[in-house]
Amino acid sequence: MKTERAMDWDDPLDPIAITTDEIISGELAIVLVTHDAGHGGWQFMDGQDVSGRKPVVIPKSELLQIDPTIKEITDLPVGWRAVRDSKDEPWRREVNPNARQ
Repeated sequence: MKTERAMDWDDPLDPIAITTDEIISGELAIVLVTHDAGHGGWQFMDGQDVSGRKPVVIPKSELLQIDPTIKEITDLPVGWRAVRDSKDEPWRREVNPNARQ
C-alpha cells in the first residue's frame, strides 16, 4: 500500500491552497482552515455554505498577504482544522472529524 507524504506549509512541491473568491476579494474572512493530506490539502474557508461556489486555487504565500493571522496556524497537522468566530478572534485547533487522511 502506498502512503502519501503529508505536505508541510513550506513544502516547495505544494505551494497552493484552496479558498473562495469572497476571501480573495476581502468580502469575507477566513474562519475555517483544514489541512488534509496531499496536494491542495490546505483549505481556507469563510464558514459559509460553499454549495454552488467554485473553489479557487491560490498560492499559500498570497493567503498570508490577505490575512497575516493565518501564520499562527501554518504548523497545523494533517487531519486537523482551525476555527474561529471572526477575524478578530483567536484560532481554536481540533482534530477534523471529516479529514481526508
